[in-house]
Amino acid sequence: KSVDGIKITQLLKADPQTASLPIILVTAHAMACDKEILMQSGADGYISRPVVDHQDFVNLIKSFLPD
Repeated sequence: KSVDGIKITQLLKADPQTASLPIILVTAHAMACDKEILMQSGADGYISRPVVDHQDFVNLIKSFLPD
């Protein structure tokens, strides 16, 4: 049985040992109506694929790293 990224995100965020891990979903579902579903999963951010602006992706990742 396969598990998608939203389900994995929900499992990680529900576990006290992994709840604080930042999760960025990389998804083909990037319609405006999909944003709500993606963020309700507990994800900290998302980016649509294919990743066209690689610097944007790097900046998003950096925003979750400690200074």
